[in-house]
Amino acid sequence: MSLGKLAKIGIVILAVGIALAIIPFKEETVETEYKVQISDWNVTWYYLLTEPTSEGFTENYLTNSASLLGNATFPAIFWYNWGGGTVFGGFGGQMGFIARAELEMPVDGFVKFEAISSDGARLYIDGRLVIDAWETRWGQTVGSGWATPEIKAGKHILELHVYMWGWAVTGFETDRTIMVRVRKSELLMGSAVACIGVALIVLSRLKTSTKQSQKA
Repeated sequence: MSLGKLAKIGIVILAVGIALAIIPFKEETVETEYKVQISDWNVTWYYLLTEPTSEGFTENYLTNSASLLGNATFPAIFWYNWGGGTVFGGFGGQMGFIARAELEMPVDGFVKFEAISSDGARLYIDGRLVIDAWETRWGQTVGSGWATPEIKAGKHILELHVYMWGWAVTGFETDRTIMVRVRKSELLMGSAVACIGVALIVLSRLKTSTKQSQKA
């Protein structure tokens, strides 16, 4: 006995449902138990003579448009709000710094970072720009940029560039959680689709049986 059209459709839908339930088509980012390690930041402070351009803290800018003030240390995760007051070394108002820290990844994965500043902030990992929130914000506005870059296992160098033109606020945030991408099947959806396919096959059989009974 040849299969009816409805049964053929049901078989196709059943096959699709089984494939969805078994084959890992869907890619997801999931948290792991691993945590990234970040050292304290070594901070070099500058008093800025002119407002930084989109080129950022180039060697030419730091030589001709900024005055070196000295060094300090920030913890791995920090938040500072100096407002309109003194920021470092008796200076405020037009301040900038370059901070460096060491990052250690126990496994390959993704980590979310947020760089915060009342004006410009850029984050580099091993010299690669991953956060670019470089702009002057007038008044007491605070902005931020974030990214979740993929980082290989091992040690890496974080470099944070920040400038504060007037109101002075800065910070760096991460929950340190390492995430990985995994492929998953659609078990629930696949099961539902497969059930529809089975229902169509059964319905086709019932219709065929009914027709045969009527002929008899």
